[in-house]
Amino acid sequence: MYHNKKIGIFISHIMGFYQKNVCQGIIDKALEYGYTAEIFASMDGENLGDYSLGEESILTLPNFDDLSGVIFASETYPNEQLKDQIYSLLKEKCHCPIIEIAVYKQQFPSVSLENNHPFFDITEHLITEHHYKNICYFGCADESFFSDAREKFYRDALKNMALHHTHIPSIPEPTLRSPLLKHSASLKKMKQNRMRLSVTMINWHFY
Repeated sequence: MYHNKKIGIFISHIMGFYQKNVCQGIIDKALEYGYTAEIFASMDGENLGDYSLGEESILTLPNFDDLSGVIFASETYPNEQLKDQIYSLLKEKCHCPIIEIAVYKQQFPSVSLENNHPFFDITEHLITEHHYKNICYFGCADESFFSDAREKFYRDALKNMALHHTHIPSIPEPTLRSPLLKHSASLKKMKQNRMRLSVTMINWHFY
């Protein structure tokens, strides 16, 4: 079957678990309706060496006259400058429908895939259902854009539980931040320090 209707997808860090699933879902559903998908991916914020020259071409590659719609996964962009440039590009050049996948500060009609609040729910569940008191949030210093947002919900849950449950007068807030590639080393160090005997861990990477 020949497809001549196209949907453009703007997304960053396409090899991420979340990003791969978003793109595959869009591609599969587009095919059902006779569309193909063109993915304009970037890896902003990473040291790409000579490949960084190609990174800049993301703003000149799309032919918007050839697209029937655009999906912009704006919250996958840690680099605010590149994200703002794409916003400006879409507003200036794109005359087809635009859907933004974002929870906060959307500039187009949006679909929200909120995956930060579950950290509040998980923390609350561990306290109320399992009666845990020492709960450690295992964050990632390398991807603080995502990790810090989830840590906030973890901390909010601890404060909320301490406020409304008199049997929990004060809940400690242990937080570990580790570069992504050193997770296993950090876990080993935790075990050596016997933290595993008293700490329930919540991993920041929750897609």
